[in-house]
This record gives sequence, C-alpha cells and structure tokens, in this order.
Amino acid sequence: MLEGVNQLTDEFRRQLYVATTRAKRNLVIHFNGNCFDGITVADQEIKEDREVYLPPVRLIYQLGLKDVWLGYFKYIQHSVSQLYSGETLILTSDGCMDVNGHIVLKFSKRFMTEIASKKSKNYTLKTAKVDFIIYWKAENAEHEIRIILPELSFERDRSF
Repeated sequence: MLEGVNQLTDEFRRQLYVATTRAKRNLVIHFNGNCFDGITVADQEIKEDREVYLPPVRLIYQLGLKDVWLGYFKYIQHSVSQLYSGETLILTSDGCMDVNGHIVLKFSKRFMTEIASKKSKNYTLKTAKVDFIIYWKAENAEHEIRIILPELSFERDRSF
C-alpha cells in the first residue's frame, strides 16, 4: 500500500518508474490517492474498493531482536536450552515462562509500550509460543547466547 507519499517529487516518480518497469507479467498497486488518475496502459484493470473494514479479531506478532530484552538471556541459558520451536509459552506481565514455570524471556521496554498500545485498542495478549531460537553475541562478549524470538497472538474484545 502506497500511503503518505509525496507523489509530486521527482524522487517518488523515479521510484515508481523503477518499480513498475520491473514487473514481468502482472503489477498490482494498492494506493489511496489519485497519483494514477489519467494513466492508461494496455490491459489495465482498475478496481475501486470503498468498503470500510472492521479491525481484525486476531493479530499475530513475530517478535524480533528489538522486542525482547537481549541482556536477560545470558542469565537463563539453561532454561532456554530446554526449549524447541513451536513450544507453548505461558504469558506473564512482562514476558514468558516455560511450562515448568521458569522465566525464559522478558519483553523490551519498547515492546511493553506496544502491548499497552494494543490494549488501548481493545486487544489482549492471549498466547505465546517459541518461534525461533537463535544465537546472539553482545558487543564485547566472549560467547554467543541463545535467545528466543516468540510468536504472540493478540485478540480483540468483540464486545466493543
């Protein structure tokens, strides 16, 4: 979705030209402006959708390095080493535990803000599972450590 771009700049026109001339067979552009009005090409098909959609009931987040407290993992390597991808995690107020009750990750301050933002939009954090277990090496560290990047599911309260 092209959104919030200044379509009058030469840079935007150059980027658009490069993007559209790379298409081999089909090109689909989702745009909420009038940048393409007056442009016609062979076999062009324009579909306009003015439908207003409700927010999704479920949001799935695949967390990255900025979403977890990386430094915390060096203290819990034994617990992390017992986990595998796909394993269910138990949510806590600031992270996740394994099924044995051991804390295996803490969310970053940045992601805690994201959780609060979702809560203000009537989304509740419902489930967590191990998505990836990767190795990370901090600056000036001697060894790499295992970290967990979980998949989280938020669900919207349907009573609103």
